[in-house]
Parts: sequence; structure tokens; C-alpha cells
Amino acid sequence: MAVDTTVSRYRAALLQEAELEKRLIDARTERQICEKMLALRGSRGDDKSANRVHAEEVIAKHADRLEPSDWEMLDSEFCTTGEAARYTGLSATSIKRYCDRGDFATKRSSMKRRLISTVSLVEFMINGKTEETS
Repeated sequence: MAVDTTVSRYRAALLQEAELEKRLIDARTERQICEKMLALRGSRGDDKSANRVHAEEVIAKHADRLEPSDWEMLDSEFCTTGEAARYTGLSATSIKRYCDRGDFATKRSSMKRRLISTVSLVEFMINGKTEETS
């Protein structure tokens, strides 16, 4: 009888600890969202680029689904084809193909290098799109 009581108390303590850990994770996530929103707003003020406005919309819409790698990717506005390939796990050739099809917003640098919008990459990953097989 005493063993059952001890086990039930232990189980209740574990459940309470798990609930507290969940609340802590939720609070940390909320803090990250707020910090990212403040960074996006603070760096540009009222003169926001369309890409930054889109980033804010994606964060607001998918905040609960963003992973740490997504947050890191959103730290910059654009990335190279190689960085996009490492982030998505696709080959550089596939990334270029997606860019050519218009799946990712791109621009060219002064050195004519392809720069890919990080917001479009994060959205692509959130939506769970995968490379099409022929």
C-alpha cells in the first residue's frame, strides 16, 4: 500500500515537472518571437523592405512551427545558393531549379551572384514542400 502511494506521488511530481518544462519552452519561444519582431521593426523603422514585412507575416503566422534553424535563417534577408542548400538539405542544382521556377524570391548581387530570400526558404520548409521526382 505504501509503495502504491509513493509511486503515485512520484508520478504526480513527474507530471508537474513536465508541465513546468513545457511552460518554460513556450515562454522561451514567445521571447524569441518578440525579439525577432523587435529586431525586424527596430532595424528599419517605418522604412521596411517588402522582404522584412513578409518576414513579419511569416513569423506571426507560423511562430509555433519555427525551428531554431529557421530563426537563424531569418537573421539575414538573403543567402547564397550554397547556404540555401545546406539549410534545406537539397542540392545546389535543385535550389537553382526552384529559383528558376519562381519558387524562391531572388535577386542578383553586384557580382551577379544569385541571392535567395531567406523568408521564401523558411516558408518553403514550413509548408513541407519536397523536391519533385520525375
